[in-house]
Amino acid sequence: DSRSIDGRIGFNYDFNEYHSIGVRYDLSNALHTDMFTAFDSEIQADGLPYDILYSTIAADAKSQPEHQLNIYYAGQIG
Repeated sequence: DSRSIDGRIGFNYDFNEYHSIGVRYDLSNALHTDMFTAFDSEIQADGLPYDILYSTIAADAKSQPEHQLNIYYAGQIG
């Protein structure tokens, strides 16, 4: 089970036909992730069944938000 939140905000501005700027901010965050897995493994020795391993994995993870800021300028010099 995983829940996340994502957002984006930005703007651009054209000063004239030769110069423009822009900014974009992105936020993403996996709010909560949990997992449960169970599996069996058969161990063989000399090609014959030797043992069986019963395994379970449980995970509960929380993460920090990821931020990205992009800024650009497009224009002609001279």
